[in-house]
Amino acid sequence: MKAATGLSAVLPTFYKSIESLLIGDNTSMLTDPATKIEGYMAKHTQRSTSDKASESFFNGEQIISMVSDIFSQIHEQRAMAGLSKLLYRPDKLMNRRAMELQLQATGKASALAKQFGVNIDEAMPRILQSLPELQDMYKAQSTMSKALSLSYMALTSTGDIYGEAIESGYDRRTAGFASLLAASGTYGLMMNNRMGDWFLDKTTGYNVNVSRSLMNQSLKPALGEIQEIMSLKGISSEVRRNRLAAVASSVKKGMNSLFKNSSVLGESMLKHSLIEGIEEVTEELVIDATKGIVDVMSYLGLTKERGSFDTLQSFADGTAFQNYLANFVGGLLGGAMFEFESGVITP
Repeated sequence: MKAATGLSAVLPTFYKSIESLLIGDNTSMLTDPATKIEGYMAKHTQRSTSDKASESFFNGEQIISMVSDIFSQIHEQRAMAGLSKLLYRPDKLMNRRAMELQLQATGKASALAKQFGVNIDEAMPRILQSLPELQDMYKAQSTMSKALSLSYMALTSTGDIYGEAIESGYDRRTAGFASLLAASGTYGLMMNNRMGDWFLDKTTGYNVNVSRSLMNQSLKPALGEIQEIMSLKGISSEVRRNRLAAVASSVKKGMNSLFKNSSVLGESMLKHSLIEGIEEVTEELVIDATKGIVDVMSYLGLTKERGSFDTLQSFADGTAFQNYLANFVGGLLGGAMFEFESGVITP
């Protein structure tokens, strides 16, 4: 519900950005309705702060507000990413292919499976998972999941720039350009790295994010034992299978223990909180870069109206660096909170 509210608050703004870019200071029959919707939804998305809190980034009220916003935004992005499961349905394809495969499984194939000790019910999902068309669908679903998540993030994070540009003296076309440039820049940057998907998983339709380091920790101790069993001569196939089954059972228990171990949780919290902190700073850098570009365009006379975001002034008086530091701290705490909540409270 919060993701839907946030999206409905920024979509009218981005409609006005596109409209302004196309028709400039002219208006259409949809301009006033978009403005009214924008103003109405702002009541449900904006919060007020005390005068003392607005004096500095580093006070309890501002930090708590920022951390709660980041924590909430991660869950909202997951909710948006989950819509990919409505657009792509690999499970349906798997079920259909399973029926086809079962029909093709003749009595001879079943007899061979029994002869070599293959559990056909366990082998079937592995065979299906390797089908190229199913792999393509999982890949498409993952891409869509990440795209939906980052689109939501880009829109909600840069939705204020249009209004800021108007307040800074720019014309509507320049404001629309600044808003769309910041949103597309943020989306493009995050889409091409792993900072924007660390909190996505299979429940949101994302099948790419796997912790290889933790998997290696789980499997490495068993590799030597498996190699030894496979190299033994003079033992029956049944004995070999039983010994391998025992190793598999041991690996499964080890994995369960490893992923629930407090040290692993602490490692994951530290890593992901750092990633989220860097991501928040990166978003602010893209926004400031966009404002800087528009200010340079204004200085060169490339905009209809002379305006200024005061980008250089914010760096000169240190406000920009304070904002980066505050966002980094907020990302650290918000990312750690999410990891603790998803790993301990509601795993």
